[in-house]
Amino acid sequence: MIKNIEISKLKPHPNNPRKAIGDISELADSIKKNGIFQNLTVVPNEDDTYTIIIGHRRHAAAKEAGLTELPCAVVEMTEKEQLSTMLLENMQREDLTILEQAEGFQMMIDLGESVKSISEQTGFSQSTVRHRVKLLELDKDELKKQENMNVSITDYIKLEKIKSPERRNEVLKKIGTNNFEYFLQSALQAEAEEEKKEKIAEKLKALNAIDILNERDIYSKYGASIKSGHILTSNVDDLIIPEKYADKQLYYKFEYGWFYIYVEHNIEEAEEETAETEEECIRRETYNKLITIEESFKKIREEWIDRYISKPEHLSIIMSLLFYLNYIGECYWIDISSFFEENEIDEDAVVLDDMPVVKDVGQALLRIIYDTVDFDKIKPFDYHCHYCADATDVKALVSLYETIQKLGYTPADEELEFINGTHELYAKEEMN
Repeated sequence: MIKNIEISKLKPHPNNPRKAIGDISELADSIKKNGIFQNLTVVPNEDDTYTIIIGHRRHAAAKEAGLTELPCAVVEMTEKEQLSTMLLENMQREDLTILEQAEGFQMMIDLGESVKSISEQTGFSQSTVRHRVKLLELDKDELKKQENMNVSITDYIKLEKIKSPERRNEVLKKIGTNNFEYFLQSALQAEAEEEKKEKIAEKLKALNAIDILNERDIYSKYGASIKSGHILTSNVDDLIIPEKYADKQLYYKFEYGWFYIYVEHNIEEAEEETAETEEECIRRETYNKLITIEESFKKIREEWIDRYISKPEHLSIIMSLLFYLNYIGECYWIDISSFFEENEIDEDAVVLDDMPVVKDVGQALLRIIYDTVDFDKIKPFDYHCHYCADATDVKALVSLYETIQKLGYTPADEELEFINGTHELYAKEEMN
């Protein structure tokens, strides 16, 4: 039933998923000149008033335009149907933010709807509904700050990989920035390390080892570690203490992704057991920190290359990288001689009709270059933590970074410091 209702009797729905109606000045001007062309949808209340289901912006604009009554379709709806209708109407117009969608889905769940029924009513996939609702575990104030930052929902989904709510909200602050991927990978690595640390700590405690992370003067008291390893790559079952230390008190610490095991000894024993000085111990641990940082950046870089979609104008940039790496000897076993001469077509060559077609030549070529150069072995620093700017493999790494930045890759601030030699962990040259 459609009838004109006094505007004073129309109330906005308290659970309208759309929290902000936006700028209504143009709509108010249009209504003032032309009137209302589309009726509102409302449900009746017991006190002779009506609650708006569809038409909140028109209602607000009509009030601003000075209208006293509006045409309305009066319908009967359950609370679930009201919410579902408002959600669907706003989503079809793309009027809702991601956070508003999430809150709307959660309200429907609170009213007893299942993810499947919400999907059927709204047209969104079940995975989309789940991902949206998962957003409500994040800091809402931080989410609201990012509503105008053009953040991809894919980035929000990536946050779900982080188990800790506190750590997830810390990384949320970096979403939409060039540091997001780095902080995301760092958080994931930190959680993986924590899980592995628990297993290693259990093994060490079974050996009656004592945690000395917060102790001072570790090197003078314990000397060099008798065993060390990267937390993530070490096998707990292989954590065997040398027999000569079987009757000694063991000590351990976790630091920057590595574990170190010590035994307490006096100065005479220290001189007999190891020639490694305190300075050398510090240098080795700094080197391990750099290795850990390098692993994070390498993973981010490789994931970007796997997601990269090339453009026609990118091929010349990628080819330039290939030629340069070939010139400095880093891609020497990729034969590019055919690019310099005109080859005649071999009439006897066999053409395979079922040969798979490469969908993205640029991406495939970039991946081949990357794998060929073998960046697992390329580090911008030596064992003494000095930045190796003139090393051939470092030139290859720098040229790769310069190229992928031209292709759209945005490195984190610390990543740039790591590549250009300004990172704080690099050894400082002594002044003469």
